[in-house]
Amino acid sequence: MVKWAARFAIALSSSVPGLRLKAVNVRYTEDIVCDGFNGSGRPSSEMCMTDGCGLANRAFTRALNARLSFLRAEPTAIQCRIAGSKGLQCLYELPASDVEEEPVVALSPSQKKIRYTSGPLEAGIIPAGANPSLLTVDVRRASRMTTPTKHSVEAMANLAENGVPHARFCELFEEGL
Repeated sequence: MVKWAARFAIALSSSVPGLRLKAVNVRYTEDIVCDGFNGSGRPSSEMCMTDGCGLANRAFTRALNARLSFLRAEPTAIQCRIAGSKGLQCLYELPASDVEEEPVVALSPSQKKIRYTSGPLEAGIIPAGANPSLLTVDVRRASRMTTPTKHSVEAMANLAENGVPHARFCELFEEGL
């Protein structure tokens, strides 16, 4: 029930229309799955290292920056919905792209929430003659950097568990005094 309520809230969340892409520029990329996954069925979010993440080329981020006045700079990540998918599109030079002039995104299986075709995703995400609204990028929010930053308890626990010496945290606290 909680998951259903969260999905319902997503459907009602506000977004801003960004770009309209060409169907050939909505591509497919595989999720990165950890070695512990046995390979049968869809990997759980704990096993999927790219859960909810896709790729976008620089032409995509530049075009969004030019179109959306609330962006202060060219984003490196965009939380959006497109073609029945939702998640984060991260700036990355897509494979087999010769410095493309057109905005391109690559969606992963973990981003896909609604399938508009019965064929495999790698064969095409958008069916021929699909409604143009499927090609519109609905932007939820963009990445931004704010300074100064502060370390959250969760981030420090993560850093400590992954090998950052505890003495280094003490040094940072002393420097901040």
